[in-house]
Amino acid sequence: MALKELVANRILKEILVPICKSGEWKVLILDKTTTRVVSACCRMHDVLATGITLVEAIEKRREPLPNMEAVYIISPTESSVKKLIEDLDSTNDALYMGAHIFFSHACPQPLMNRIASAKIAKRKIRTLKEADIAFLPYESSVFHLDCPDALLEFYTPGSTKIDVLQLVPLQVASLCAFLGQYPDVRYRGAHHRTKELAVSIQTKLDDYKSENKSLGSNQGVCELIILDRGFDVISPILHELTYQAMIQDLLPIENDVYRYHADTQGGTREKEAILDESDELWVEYRHQHIAQVSQLASKQLQAFLEAKKLKKLDASKASVKEIHRLIQKAPQYQEELERYSRHIYLAGDCMGQYQETIKELCIVEQDLVIGSDSQGDAIADPMQRIMNTVFDRKIRCIFSFKTNSSQLILE
Repeated sequence: MALKELVANRILKEILVPICKSGEWKVLILDKTTTRVVSACCRMHDVLATGITLVEAIEKRREPLPNMEAVYIISPTESSVKKLIEDLDSTNDALYMGAHIFFSHACPQPLMNRIASAKIAKRKIRTLKEADIAFLPYESSVFHLDCPDALLEFYTPGSTKIDVLQLVPLQVASLCAFLGQYPDVRYRGAHHRTKELAVSIQTKLDDYKSENKSLGSNQGVCELIILDRGFDVISPILHELTYQAMIQDLLPIENDVYRYHADTQGGTREKEAILDESDELWVEYRHQHIAQVSQLASKQLQAFLEAKKLKKLDASKASVKEIHRLIQKAPQYQEELERYSRHIYLAGDCMGQYQETIKELCIVEQDLVIGSDSQGDAIADPMQRIMNTVFDRKIRCIFSFKTNSSQLILE
């Protein structure tokens, strides 16, 4: 089962359904972090179907509902726990009749003590558990920790922000516990902080193991490999020419949604493409080279038209307007035809942006990284190549040249 589905099952079937008994409506309270987790995995319709009547943010002022219990799915942070205690405090008007509390990962002992010392905590708290969902599922086998400043903090001595070596181990251990894994932890030894991180993760895993002796016993051998960015400094600098990477790099994507204007039979219309795993073509195309995607989408559209005995169309030159004409003639195939139309348009837009903006730049980047041109000849004057090709985008090329300068000098 995909990671998103597993997290959705944890939230809906293991947390909300058992708490929201038949006929008893509840309020769901989330903080900023858990809102992103729930939004990534669950549709609002599915959440409401469990018996939730209202979803609110813990950070905002809320209307009292003293005849209703609340389900809190929050991260165990100073700010969220403070708001939770304010909700429980008897000096305030009763917000809710009771509280079912689920932390995204293990709550630090000082914060647990503060909750326990709340005046009517024992009378108000019905449930207090860890959900082990302190990570953000992005795709079926991809997650991230929602720490955009982690790279900066990891390499900055004496950083005063959230300590990566404290937060990340909790999140990674939470993921392993969620998956029922107790992995062997391995790390790249070239950077001293990867060892610190590995030791800290192992400590958190041992804590989970001490509470659940069966953790990992029913699973096969699992390894957790920790690499720092120094393992490969070049890849993030180069322009990636696979479909998903090009879309993110060159097109105006917001929350995995691409809005564009397409010429249709009825004139120019605004359309949107939601790039997620509900689209089978997106799953098939996303990691392929852009040139392969353009050809494959056209071939598959042509095969679909032939299979359905629809009007023949030169799919390699098909426009959104022509495909829209087909949809009007065969509305029963609207969903399939629009899906092909969307990806043909996206691939074409990517290629157009590539030709206009980064084609020459990509050639220079590859030459600098390899140390030779497409004919195999050594680059005699790398800086001259950079100055002849790029202006406002030269930073990537200069960095690539600096990183591989020893190779270039040797040749």
